[in-house]
Amino acid sequence: MISPVSCLSKSKSILKKLVSKFIFIFFLVSTKIIETHDTAHQKVNNSNIVHNYLKHLIARLVIYITKVELMKKCIYVVEDNPSIREIIEFLLIEELYEVKTCPNTNDFWFQMSKHRPDMVILDIMLPDGNGLDICNMLKRNIKTHDIPVMMMSANNHLNAVKAKCDAEDFINKPFDLNDFVNRVDKYLLN
Repeated sequence: MISPVSCLSKSKSILKKLVSKFIFIFFLVSTKIIETHDTAHQKVNNSNIVHNYLKHLIARLVIYITKVELMKKCIYVVEDNPSIREIIEFLLIEELYEVKTCPNTNDFWFQMSKHRPDMVILDIMLPDGNGLDICNMLKRNIKTHDIPVMMMSANNHLNAVKAKCDAEDFINKPFDLNDFVNRVDKYLLN
């Protein structure tokens, strides 16, 4: 069985190669470097060959982009600080995740009523509630108990937090961006 990790990694790699080839061929065509000589040493324009190859590359790009879009995992980020929320959203989108951000618990539960995410990242302190309560409600519900939850906290009392909820992971703010992405990948790419 092929793992989602290898599929997504392979798709990213293939997409990068296809885009590189496309850019390279486009550069060659635009600088008119692509031309060959026939047996009589006359220049022959390969525009039809290049045009067909570019069409082929574009078709492959569309297919791979579609596959990557279909494989996207959805993450809900519940964070009241707009700066932190935007950084996390940007970081996860760059990693090809679909991200829905919620500044408070009401927005989170509204989003949950519309769509089930693949992961939830929760701040503990929220203006209209508590991330610990959200985590506990998710873990007690038969429909949502298997959604991985990562708790974020600015305080360093993670042991106390761990005792209060069954989240899969806990991270202190501020956090290392690479460590954060690796933790998310650990739950979503397995």
